[in-house]
Amino acid sequence: MPDVSPKAKNNVASSPASSERPWARNLLLWLLGGWFFLSVTMAFVASANFRALDPAHLRQVDQIYAEIPAAERRVDLRYAASEINRYLFSVYSAVHVVVAAAAFALLWLVRLPPRRRLWIAAALGLALVFAIVFVAWFTPTMVALGREIDFLARDPAPPPVLRFYQLHQVNVTMEMIKLVLLGAVTVALVRR
Repeated sequence: MPDVSPKAKNNVASSPASSERPWARNLLLWLLGGWFFLSVTMAFVASANFRALDPAHLRQVDQIYAEIPAAERRVDLRYAASEINRYLFSVYSAVHVVVAAAAFALLWLVRLPPRRRLWIAAALGLALVFAIVFVAWFTPTMVALGREIDFLARDPAPPPVLRFYQLHQVNVTMEMIKLVLLGAVTVALVRR
């Protein structure tokens, strides 16, 4: 028989979500794992696209691109990799919002002590804010700025290139914070 003492009642949030719903916790854990995996995969794919389309790594590049001077090949193929990444990050940003909102909503169906629920909600709320900032401003800004600098000389780097790399560092920092938050939330949910 479950403990219904006042002490037990104070240890678990007293909302309709207080009744045991193991499926919600399991689904949230799967969602967090998928979100973490997607984030790490996007980082890998973005850099892999540039490596894969580097003329030094392409077989038969001299035959296939014979009519394009070697110096232009690298720029043209880097442009293609950039466009692929811009598309992928635009889609990822939209998916990011959906996954963040779903995780935040699922949290309220999981039985947790009030203090743990509060900090998990704060962590997932911050991740949701990051997702909204990415889809509403950050990704469109990076896409536009990236297109602006695609064919600019890099030595010396003009101001738009420097701005792009500054924003890129902010992006990487936000992604790392998000990954730490997702990892901490996952550990807190697994811990009983």
